[in-house]
Amino acid sequence: MSVEAALRKVADEIGAQSVALAEEFVLTNAELSYLQDRKVAYENLASRTGLDSVKSVSQALVQAERYGTPVAHALRVLASESRDMRMNAAEKKAAALPPKLTVPMILFFLPVLFAIILG
Repeated sequence: MSVEAALRKVADEIGAQSVALAEEFVLTNAELSYLQDRKVAYENLASRTGLDSVKSVSQALVQAERYGTPVAHALRVLASESRDMRMNAAEKKAAALPPKLTVPMILFFLPVLFAIILG
């Protein structure tokens, strides 16, 4: 499947969840058809969205086309790295939770615990 066909399919399937992203994919698909340099179309997608994840996808597509590597492999590696980054962010948030819960535990649980023990 070509990149254009893949973008068209993703735009069709994601349209219900994210209209803006689907429109960006349709516009990028049109740019890929009309522009001489595909790199410009990918860079335009990255600059229009302003998202780091979209920028990394566009860079992966540019590099895959420049060096002739399979696009599927580049996207699999990118997806794996993205999952790892999301997992690290979730673990970081989870690690910050116990210090934040100390004060509510002292205020709400200890008085009830003392009342049960003494009462």
